[in-house]
Amino acid sequence: MYLIFHYDLQVHFFLKRRVGTLSEEEHARLDRLALGLRMLGALPLPWQQRCSALHEHPRLILETLLMGKQLRAASQVLSICISFMYIFT
Repeated sequence: MYLIFHYDLQVHFFLKRRVGTLSEEEHARLDRLALGLRMLGALPLPWQQRCSALHEHPRLILETLLMGKQLRAASQVLSICISFMYIFT
C-alpha cells in the first residue's frame, strides 16, 4: 500500500515541481511525506503498523524506533534519510 502511494506521490511531486505551482511550504510538506513513506517502507511490518500515523513526521518515526530500542531499524531509517537528502539537494 505505501509503495504504490509513494510512487504516485513522487510522480505528482515531480510534475508539480516542473510546473512550479507549489509554494515552498508545499514542497517541504511533500518532501517530509515522501521521506516518511520511504522510512515506513523500510520498517518491519509490526513497526510499520505502529508508526503509520507518523508518515508526515519522519523525525517522530525515528524517535519512536529509538524509544522502542529498535536500533537496527533506526539505523536503516537513518541510511534512508541520508540517501534521500542526497537526492533532493
